[in-house]
Amino acid sequence: MTAFIKLETKGFDCMKFQTAFYKEIYLEAICNKAALIFKREKNKETSALFKKMAAGHTEKRIAAFDALKAAQKEALRKRCF
Repeated sequence: MTAFIKLETKGFDCMKFQTAFYKEIYLEAICNKAALIFKREKNKETSALFKKMAAGHTEKRIAAFDALKAAQKEALRKRCF
């Protein structure tokens, strides 16, 4: 029973990182779209703000992807040994 609970916990960790990764992808896309809309409407300062926000979400997405891959490798390593 405890082995099953450990496996579920490991799976939950990977799912948590995967959810964070997809959330950052969507937020990055929304910010990029908003920046394009404001750029088209000649509102440069708001467009710059959204570009900066998109860059922040890009960094968070990359960090979430790295954490996801590390958690998957750790789960695979523990499963194989």
